[in-house]
Amino acid sequence: MLEKFPNGARVCFIGDSLTAQNTVQWMTVDCYKRNLPDTKIKVINCGVGGGTAYDAFQYLEDDVFIHNPTHAVIGFGINDCGRWDLTNPRSPERYNRLVACFERYKKSVRELCDILIERGIKVTLCTPPPYDEYHESTEPAFRGCFALILAYAEEVRKIAKEKNLPLCDYFDFFAREMQTDILYSADRIHPNAHGYFTMGKFFLAEQGLDFGEEKLTPPEYLQEWHKKVGEKIEIYGGELMIVKNYTAPLEEKLRLAEEFARTRTNVNPRLIEVANNFVRLKPNQAEILKEVDELYTKNVLN
Repeated sequence: MLEKFPNGARVCFIGDSLTAQNTVQWMTVDCYKRNLPDTKIKVINCGVGGGTAYDAFQYLEDDVFIHNPTHAVIGFGINDCGRWDLTNPRSPERYNRLVACFERYKKSVRELCDILIERGIKVTLCTPPPYDEYHESTEPAFRGCFALILAYAEEVRKIAKEKNLPLCDYFDFFAREMQTDILYSADRIHPNAHGYFTMGKFFLAEQGLDFGEEKLTPPEYLQEWHKKVGEKIEIYGGELMIVKNYTAPLEEKLRLAEEFARTRTNVNPRLIEVANNFVRLKPNQAEILKEVDELYTKNVLN
């Protein structure tokens, strides 16, 4: 079981696109507001699409410590694992690349935990959900990826035990639930809408809370905040996946994103969308971040 967040907690959810999607976060906010109205918590989404545990060190100051968190919920793995290499023939070179990914992940998660703990932040670790290798889908599977992510989940369990940290074991839960329920989208990585709800419901159940009946979209009072969080997520995702240079001047970042959107023809259309959204939203980043905070205070804390 996980402890409930105490009154006054400022909780940063740090992770990849599974975090960035913001479902677990809005469900947590809504569940606490309905069931624990005297427990005022601040939930901050620090998820970055395409992110890894190693990448997190690049934005800890700007997107985590700036919020002065008391708690952090960490979830990485699916992008860390080098799953794309599974399409290559087995070879010593492929093996060594996969091992290097795993070693970097182990080191990064441990260091990330240590940095947060040294600042007095209470850390909860989450195992990555399994890769949906075996069900029918329009997308071909990375063969062996279920087992690959299992190793990453086991490492998170090991780190949690070593450091005496609370653990939310998404892998164990999803591995059982996916046998009898359709939880994944076609890419075999991201949950579908029902799967994201199931993920959030499980997290809250681990805290001893019952979210209640299934909802696939935020309640009305959270929709403006949720939309504005989505704009923030697009900016940070664009920085990581498209620009790939946190220290470049704004003009250079916008130029790189515009060039990507204009010249890349053989990439996932979602990346073109991220690039275009980055160009549109990045110049207004300060205002967007301010609105995220103002909407949360207005609609949740007041």
